[in-house]
Amino acid sequence: MWNKNDIYFADFETLTFESKQYQEQKHTDVWLWALTKDGENVEIGNTLSEFMRRLFSDYKTKLVYFHNLSFDGNFIEKWLFKNLPTWFKCETYNRGKKHNYFEIFKRGGTYYYIDINVRKYDNKTGKKKDFHIRFQCTRNLLSTSIEALGKSLGIDKHSGEDLQKLIDLGYIKKQKDFYHLGGDYLFKEKNIVFDMFCEYIKRDVIICYKAFNSFKNNIEIQQEAKNTKYHKQSVNVINILTVASLTSKMTTNY
Repeated sequence: MWNKNDIYFADFETLTFESKQYQEQKHTDVWLWALTKDGENVEIGNTLSEFMRRLFSDYKTKLVYFHNLSFDGNFIEKWLFKNLPTWFKCETYNRGKKHNYFEIFKRGGTYYYIDINVRKYDNKTGKKKDFHIRFQCTRNLLSTSIEALGKSLGIDKHSGEDLQKLIDLGYIKKQKDFYHLGGDYLFKEKNIVFDMFCEYIKRDVIICYKAFNSFKNNIEIQQEAKNTKYHKQSVNVINILTVASLTSKMTTNY
């Protein structure tokens, strides 16, 4: 169903904001996102709506991996319920409304996938185009943190030198305080903190890309080694959601 040109890796950074309307009420929202297709070139943006518009912009099928969809999926789910019905009412999509829907597969707090199915019409020619966007979770297969995966690949989540610069400038007292930076620091133009968060989120999606593809290649090598002249079986990792289903697939009929 998917080919390598359909596959992307993404991540969100979030902040908790105080409501202007109700002083005591707070809400958490996406303020930074990253998206990569090749593990080298990384797109960066600021809002969840901007991220979703980016995915819809070329009307092409995509599989988008997050390393922790059980966290990031919450924001996508809320956005879909709030915004997608309105999007589908516009002329471009409305004629295909029976084909426009989304579905979410989760159990408890664990998201396995989020699917968006779309039929888009060209207003000039009347031609239809179907495309499909799916979000899946790499952690359900890799079972460890991005930081641990980065260490195994020799990639640090962030530069110790840059963190020391933040300490020297008085932004933070200890390196781990970086994660708690927020407020006005993040929105000052060309601010060092904002730039560091951009580098930080870039590294996250690059680590996810490299770790997943390394895992996928290793599984394919293992499966090929098990195949014989009389019995061959392929395992397509991108169609598998969990370690348990992967194990079952690799041991069936052996």
